[in-house]
This record gives sequence, structure tokens and C-alpha cells, in this order.
Amino acid sequence: MRTGTLGLMLRWCLLLTLLLSGCARFLSTPQAQFQEVWRLYRTGRLQAALRELEQHDAWRQEKSSEWRSRFHTLRAEILLAQGKPAEAARDLADPAPGPRWEARRQLVLGGVYLRQGRFDDGQIALEKARQLAEQTGDSETALLAMVYEGARLARKGELQKAEAVTRAALGEAIKRDDAYSEAAACNNLAFLRLRQLRYDESIAFTRQAVAAADRIDARWIAGRSATNAALCYAQLGDIPRALEWQSRVAANLEMVGDRANLKDSLGEMGSMYLIQGRFDEAIQSYRKAFNLARELHEDPATWAGNLALAYLSAQRWQDAAHWNDQAWASKTDTSNNTAQNYLRLNRGFIAAGQNRLDDAARDFHAVLASSADNRGLLWDAHAGLARVEMARHRFAAAKPHFEAALQQIETARVQLRNRESKITFLARLIRFHQDYVEALMEHGETDAALRVAESSRGRILAAQSERAAPQVAADIVARARRFARERKTAVLFYWTAPKRSWLWTVTAAGIRYHELPEAAKIGEQVKLYRNEIERSNRDPLRDTPDTPGAQLYQMLLGPAKELAGEKRVTVIPDGPVHLINLESLPVTLPKPHFWIEDVSLSVAPSLTMLTVEKPEPAGGEGLLLVGAPVAPDSEFPTLDSARRELSGIAAKFPALSKTILAGAQATRSNYQKAGAERYALVHFATHAEVGRVSPLDSAIILSKEGDQFRLYAREILGTPRLKARLVTISACSSAGATSYAGEGLIGLSWAFLEAGAQSVVAGLWAVSDSSSAELMTGLYEGIAAGHPPDESLRAAKLRMLNGSDYKRPYYWAPYQIYVR
Repeated sequence: MRTGTLGLMLRWCLLLTLLLSGCARFLSTPQAQFQEVWRLYRTGRLQAALRELEQHDAWRQEKSSEWRSRFHTLRAEILLAQGKPAEAARDLADPAPGPRWEARRQLVLGGVYLRQGRFDDGQIALEKARQLAEQTGDSETALLAMVYEGARLARKGELQKAEAVTRAALGEAIKRDDAYSEAAACNNLAFLRLRQLRYDESIAFTRQAVAAADRIDARWIAGRSATNAALCYAQLGDIPRALEWQSRVAANLEMVGDRANLKDSLGEMGSMYLIQGRFDEAIQSYRKAFNLARELHEDPATWAGNLALAYLSAQRWQDAAHWNDQAWASKTDTSNNTAQNYLRLNRGFIAAGQNRLDDAARDFHAVLASSADNRGLLWDAHAGLARVEMARHRFAAAKPHFEAALQQIETARVQLRNRESKITFLARLIRFHQDYVEALMEHGETDAALRVAESSRGRILAAQSERAAPQVAADIVARARRFARERKTAVLFYWTAPKRSWLWTVTAAGIRYHELPEAAKIGEQVKLYRNEIERSNRDPLRDTPDTPGAQLYQMLLGPAKELAGEKRVTVIPDGPVHLINLESLPVTLPKPHFWIEDVSLSVAPSLTMLTVEKPEPAGGEGLLLVGAPVAPDSEFPTLDSARRELSGIAAKFPALSKTILAGAQATRSNYQKAGAERYALVHFATHAEVGRVSPLDSAIILSKEGDQFRLYAREILGTPRLKARLVTISACSSAGATSYAGEGLIGLSWAFLEAGAQSVVAGLWAVSDSSSAELMTGLYEGIAAGHPPDESLRAAKLRMLNGSDYKRPYYWAPYQIYVR
């Protein structure tokens, strides 16, 4: 999105607002006015509070120096809340009479220094405030000094110290029933969790902050709290919730009269609406930001450019052209070549939309000529030129631009350092691969299309640690055929896209391709069949031709007649295909049965990883069993069969060294101390929590230590490299819930593969405690007998399918084996 990022909210994440200490209710006029101003301030009506101070300014001539000082301190506090630290500092120029009010002045002064980035001066002021407050028995000011010291440490990056100080302040605030200080401390803890990318915990602290602020009608601090939540949800990709919280931010900014930040907040809302395709609402928000920029005598070109982009996205070419011209005319900084190139890029796409192809090509070439350092501009300009050449029916001329756009995207992806950024990066840009694959298939270049599709797959898993992933081999098609022939394994490579989807089958006999429906249609059919499996008692084999499962079989496997007789299959899924176990699909001929009865199936991330020659892995030794935790809370109740599952597995390996962490011993720290990297087999029997919007927030639920009981996927990635032949996560939805373009289903299974495990067994949906125990016992019985994990898992499933209690796919089909 070519717009300002969510940086505005980061500047507001730490609560640096200061609470004036409670005052006894005197009958004097200064006291009455003071209380009214304080009430307005606390409820967030900062403009009204300042008006009260300015319209009734008798306090400036007040004989009592104490009252003058208190009014000046309160005025400084309000100005600081409005983001005006320099003005606030002028009201704090003179020391207050007496240690009690000097403590308060130092507290507000500490807030001013923090806003100005003067952290050492802030530390001195806050320490003075704390000491003076403790001397005079002002527990509230002393407590707030702790809260702001935590904020100071967080801003400096000293996160552990910040955590300790802020947690102590929170505990004391709760003990004293000080809701305002509780909200302030929770905001700081929310910010700390945000810095650690632990978004779910950040949101939990934010909600606690809002609840505390609501108890005392502190609407302003509740509005500020919303900033953390808006940023978290936006980073997680949960745009609807981010919008909900960002609306609170905007309402708060309007209430306090901060029009400059309100303009940016409205712009952020416009960008969120645009991501959702809600063009009219995006246009409305951008217009408000544009008008505010003009009223504030600021350059409105950014918002005019964003309006052009919104109209362009809605294919309203005339309006887009008008606002793009307005952005050119409004731009005061003509030296900003990047900003001009974004407007030039807009103009090119507008021209292409109006079929003015020569004009479009001219603008795209101009962007390429002057954007050497901006990869985003380069890939967009190349994509634009590819579009122009395709419209001219010159596919040969379009191909180099498709290739160049993908090369720029891959180079930018490799340079990212954060795994989560890499995951979401390609998911946002997969349309470039989809357009090129579609163009290649349309022109009959099917092998080339497969190579392009493969170039988007499993790039993070294919890379070792933080190094770049290997390039897709020019002979990847030949390698795939050799793999199928030598391993006697058929490979199914799926590619789902908005217009139409494709399946390539690779067998010893060769490679064939089949056109499939568009991704949305496949996704809807997957949803129907998942719903039948999880929520219906209906037998999928009854009335087979008309059931959702049978229809999904025809959609995904029916065209591939060449698979008849294949016994081993590896699936490389894409999009909604990740969310269904193909073993569970009903086959009608020669008689109704499930596909698992025909094939042994595994799931792989990419052709490259499947076919690359791998060195013999250094195997671990022994068995690590973790599970049957003490229920940490009501959301994760005790699993009655988990302990039986662990003991049943242990009994299958009498000669193998074992470590068993069960009950109260099944904690995060004990798992980390056990050294999972030493073991050949690692098994979890517990609950799992899905990070639906932030996949690396997926977690294995263990026994509680303090307030910690989650082993996060991101922590698994940070452990020493695993040597496990197999990791099994016997838990609900442990494979993940969200499929990301390029990397696939991201969750705990992906994390263990990335951490080095050779294979992982994990579940797609909620599972029965008792049926899981039976399945896992069967799996390890096969492994103990020397069979490969995939064959052992299939045998255990077939035993359940042919038994009496767990025939339905609900019980045996959630678990799949994922391989590197």
C-alpha cells in the first residue's frame, strides 16, 4: 500500500500521561475551579479543561504560591496530554512550594523529558518525584513515578527492567484499587508485549487497561489504550478489529483536540478500508485527512495521492486522474523523487485502465529510469509494463517484465530479517506470480508455469537459518519426474488463483496438468466438507455422488485419472487445499470408500525441498514425552486420556531412553531444559492454541508457571536445531488455521519443520481426547516395529476406520504427516 504506515500509533503506544493526585474538597474558589478542571481533564475533555483555565484565570493572581503552582502543574499536564511538551515545560519552570507539590511537578517534568527523548533527565526527575512522594506519604504520585520509569526503560529498549518495574507498579495499583495507575501500567505492559511480537498478550493487557479506565470514566486514557490494540490487530492482519480500535483512537484524538494526529489516524483508517476493498469508506477517510491537512496549512499531497489510489483500485479512472493531478499540484516538496514516482506510477495504471497504452508505457519506463533504490516501485512498474504488453498481445515482450518483477520481489524478501515479515510479505504480493502463471498457461508454456509457481513455495523452510533460499533449479521438472520414479511416489502440485486453478501430477510416466475451478469455489467446497466432517453425524460414504466430500473429490482429484494404481502420494497444497486432508475424500468406484484406503499420503511444502539431495541427518536419540498438563485455566480443561496416551507410547519403546514431562512437570521451562534437540522422537499430548491472525502466536498449552503456560511457535523457532525424526503434536488444530501464499499452513507443525524436524504429525481441526490417544498409540506401535512414520500413521487410521467406535473422518482424518 503506497501510503503512510502505522508509525503514528507507535508514537502513542506508551502512556506518558500524568494523573493529578486526589485532592481534598475545600470550599475555596481555587479549589472548586481546580476540581472542575481536573474532572474535565480526567474524562478526556482537554480542550474544555484548557478553556476553563484560560477563561477563569484568577488563579494566575492567586496569593497562595501553592495554588499557583498546582494550577501551572495541571495546565502542563493537559498540554503534555495534547502532545505539546515544550509548552508544558514553560508551566513547570519554577519549583513548587513544599515537597508534596514539588513531587508532582517533578513527575510531570519527567513526562515532558520522556516525550522529548531526554531519558537521562527523565530518570532524574522521576526519581526525585518518587523520593519526595514517599517522604510526604503521597502513595499515588510514588506509584505513578514507577509507571513512568517503566515507560522510560521501555523507550530505551531495556525491556526486562521495564517489565519488572511495571509489574511491581501494576501489583501495587491493583492492591490500592487505583484504576488510573492500573490502566497506565497495563498500557506499558501492552507496549512491551508489542515490542516482543507477542500480540495476543499485548491485546489482553490493553483490554485490562480499558476496563480499568472505564471504571472511573477516564475516557481519554481508554482512548489512548486503544492505540496499542489497533496497532496489534493491524500487524496481525486482522483489519476489521484494527479498524474498530482505530476508530476509538480517532474519536479520542478528536476529543482532545489533537487535529494533526487525527489527520494521520483518519489516513490509517483509509488505508485499512482500502486493504479490505471498501473503496467508498477509504475515499471518505482520505478526504477528511486531506481537508484537515489543508486546514492545518500542511502539504495535502499524500492524501490526494492516496485518494487517487483508492479511486484507481475502484477503477474509477476519471476521479483517480483528478486526484492524482491534485497531488502533483499540491506537492510542495518537489525534491522528493520517490513521492513523484508513486504519482507517476498511479498515472501509468490509470492510463492502462483507460487503454491509453502508449501513455502508460511512458510513465512506467520513467519510473524504472529513476527508481533504482526502491524495489516496490520497480516491481510495480515492471508489472505495469507486463500488463501493457499483454494488452498489446505481445507475450514475448511481457515475459521479461514478469521475470523482472518477480526477481525484485524475491530480492526484497531475502533482505527481510524477521520471519513473520517474510511470511506475510509474499502473501501480499502473490498476485504477481498468479498473473505470470496465468499468462504462461494461456500460451501453453506449462513447464515454465510450474517453475514460476514453484518459485513462490516454501522459501523460508528451504532456507537454512537466515540464509537465502536456493534458487528453483532450471531442471526442477526433470528432478520431480526422477523423484517420482525412484521413490515410487506420485506428486500432486496444486496452484489456486482467482481466475482458475491448476493441478500438476508427477508420476513415473511423466507430468500432466489439469485445470481446476477458481480458488474461491474450491475454498467454499472445502468449507462445506469440513463442516460436514466436524459438525454432522452423516456418513460421507452414503449418497456419495451428491455429498460435499464426493464433489470435492471430483473437483481436486477427479481429473487426474493417471493416479489410478498409485500407492504413495505426496501432496504440495496451495490455498484452501491446505485445509483439508485428501485422505478423507470419498471415492465412488468401484464401491464407496475413502481415498486413504487407496494411498499412503504425506504433505510437503515445495518441489524443491522434496527433490533436493539432503545430507544424512544427524539423528537424535531417545524419546521426549510432554503433556497431560495441569489445567492452566477453564479455557483449557484437563485432558483425561493424555496421561494414558503418554504411558502407552512409552511402553512401546522399553529399550529406549525416555524423558517424560507430565502433570505439573509439563512446563515451558522444563521443556526448554530437557533439550528437545537431543531426541529422535518428540511427542506432545496437550491442548494447542491457534494464532489465527498471527501464526507464530500459535502455542502448545502446558502447566502454569507464574502467569506463563504457553510454548509459542516463535519460541520453538528460537531453540537449538532439532534432530528429531518425528515430532508429534497430539492436539487440536496443531497444524495451523491460516494458509499463507508461498509458505502454506503456518502454525506449530511449520515451526517444528523450520526448527529442523524431519517430519511432523499435526492436526487440522479439534479432536477427541480419547480417539487421539488410540490413534497415537497405533502410530508409535508401527514406528517401534520399524515402519516409516507415514505408513505407521496410515495403518493406525485404517485400524480406526475398520473398527467400531471411531470410523468417521472426524476422528482419524485431522492428523496428517508433514515432511521437509
